[in-house]
Amino acid sequence: MTTRLYAADVSELREERLYNAAYQKASDERRRKVDDMRFGRDRRLSLGVEMLLQYALGRAGLSRGDMAYRYGKDGKPYLLAETKLHFNLSHAGEIALCAVSPGEIGCDVERQTGLNMRIAERFFAGEEYRQLVQQESDKEMQELFFRLWTLKESFIKTSGLGLKIPLDSFCISFGSDGRPLPLLYEGRTYSFQEFTIHPDYKCSVCREEGCESQPVLLEQVRVSWNLPDRLTDPL
Repeated sequence: MTTRLYAADVSELREERLYNAAYQKASDERRRKVDDMRFGRDRRLSLGVEMLLQYALGRAGLSRGDMAYRYGKDGKPYLLAETKLHFNLSHAGEIALCAVSPGEIGCDVERQTGLNMRIAERFFAGEEYRQLVQQESDKEMQELFFRLWTLKESFIKTSGLGLKIPLDSFCISFGSDGRPLPLLYEGRTYSFQEFTIHPDYKCSVCREEGCESQPVLLEQVRVSWNLPDRLTDPL
């Protein structure tokens, strides 16, 4: 099985008819979460990421009855069905992500909304912070900040250890080609890929090395793919 990253723009769900259709197709647990949300964008993201997950798991060969999942004690989701399939979810702004893989996987997307050097100084490793302050412009500094943030978050989500791993306890490094280098952590090696899904966002995927050597494939889809009276094919 090839590891895939699925991305979708959930702004489609601003259309009331599509939003209501997505709500009806969502799981009971998802609807309860949505009902507790105050803002429309948060509700769209929550519904959109579940629509994307259904699409991704269906592409991986799972039936609707095998798509039930729960969260582990450190917040990592897992399927209840007996399968070797792993997945991870992320969302920000109007973008939802779902990564599906035969091995441990983590993904993260962030909208580039500004730069907070206090966060970088407090949570980044010393070498990461030095890289930031050495950038020649605020734009370059902001871009690197969000690259580091999504790379670090994707690793933490892959490990399944959540907040047990302090963000400053490991360092993201880059090769001469500008790509993130593999990370060795507690005897295990993790590799990274970055994706451009929208100019305003940064997106990263992390995998534990050994489960698969092929690159992660990106597929951008409509969250309305299985809703009534809409196009059902990927973009």
